[in-house]
Amino acid sequence: MIPIPGVRVLFFHAFLFVCLALPNEASSLGPAAASLQHISLLRPISSPYYPVVIKGRDLPPLLNAAIGKISLYAFHGAKGMEPIPFQIDRKNMGGEFLIPDKKAEIDRESKYPMGKYDELVFMASDTGEQTLSRPDGLTFSPAVEIELLDPPSESRRWVYAFILDHESPVTGTPHYVSYQNRDDVIESETYRVGFSRQTPLVIDTLIWKGATPGESSPNLADKMKARHTGKLFQKLDFVRTEEDSESRLTAVKQGPVRVIRCTVNRARLIMGLRTPAITIYNIHYANAFFMDTFIEIPFRIGLFLSDLTTLMTMDGNDGPSVPAYRVYSNSVREGADINGRMSVKKKRINASGDQDLVISSTYGKVLVSMDLGKNLPVRYRVYIMDDQSRPDPPENVPGQFGNMGFISTGWEKLDASVYHMVFSVYMIRDISVDQGFDILQNAPAFVN
Repeated sequence: MIPIPGVRVLFFHAFLFVCLALPNEASSLGPAAASLQHISLLRPISSPYYPVVIKGRDLPPLLNAAIGKISLYAFHGAKGMEPIPFQIDRKNMGGEFLIPDKKAEIDRESKYPMGKYDELVFMASDTGEQTLSRPDGLTFSPAVEIELLDPPSESRRWVYAFILDHESPVTGTPHYVSYQNRDDVIESETYRVGFSRQTPLVIDTLIWKGATPGESSPNLADKMKARHTGKLFQKLDFVRTEEDSESRLTAVKQGPVRVIRCTVNRARLIMGLRTPAITIYNIHYANAFFMDTFIEIPFRIGLFLSDLTTLMTMDGNDGPSVPAYRVYSNSVREGADINGRMSVKKKRINASGDQDLVISSTYGKVLVSMDLGKNLPVRYRVYIMDDQSRPDPPENVPGQFGNMGFISTGWEKLDASVYHMVFSVYMIRDISVDQGFDILQNAPAFVN
């Protein structure tokens, strides 16, 4: 082949240009550009109100890194690479939280290695765009690009995790929710929830906050009710309520994204018998809270109990200062006014077998659902009793105003095992009823 000098010179200049350009690009990526690892995960991110929860096992590059050395960033256009609120919560293989309750344990938690059952948590609203940028002023080793894919909405968003060379907690990021130990109250910019001192599993305060600072509703919660009926030894009828519960607050963890509050509970039956332990984690975010419940059954319930029905509801307050509101279900999309009187529409909701509710007022929408998972052989549906003249057994005190929640049956079918269920509430200001049902339909599932 006859060499062509012109082509050789052109190739040399092109090669030289590439060699000079590459170092400049690499330097803009920071010292850890070469170690960037990519992970794609399917997660619901179509609504900014969804929490994003990722198990440690889905983040192999972060496994065994000290929790206090992990940092999370997102790229937001002109604002560039920004730290975002996040937290890592430790869990055991059964899915229950490991919450330190002593100062020494709390101080030591940041040094624990991230385990495969632990959870990295942040909000969908804080995710960002894909980028080659890296945060300035940090030295770190592995960098992980976490791509979040939402097939129903075809959304794609990104966050970036870095393992710092030393513990350097990010400051200046907002805390979306807070806990007041003195009053046992959890608060965000959207709501205030308080718990009974006598029975800590019971919510006795629920306040909507308005969009204007200082604006809020009166307490909307009259009483949270838990009613259990059935037969003992196939013969003895019993009725038990939340007042028959032994409940104690055991631990609280405060983080920038969520507050986790744990109670351990048992219901007294008869003849000294009590139900197995029920552990409830009240998990609170900026616009949502969940009752994440673990029920440990040491024997087949049907050996002792039968015809078991459980009714879990929140009875509402009435009064001139309480905002007017309507309730909707999938079968009754036209809604029904809460006014202290039962109606054909409300009876239709009870007969529908629906499993979601949307409650609308001038403050916004309350979205309510429940998830019993696949291994819990219990049937449930929404329930509403809006009748101020109707007594509620066993107290038989008249006055049920918008008493809403879920009724479930079939608990006697449970074998010895640990069962998991989640009751979900979203409180969102500026959405429509249809958007509320869409949010519930596409929401993250927290029961495996």
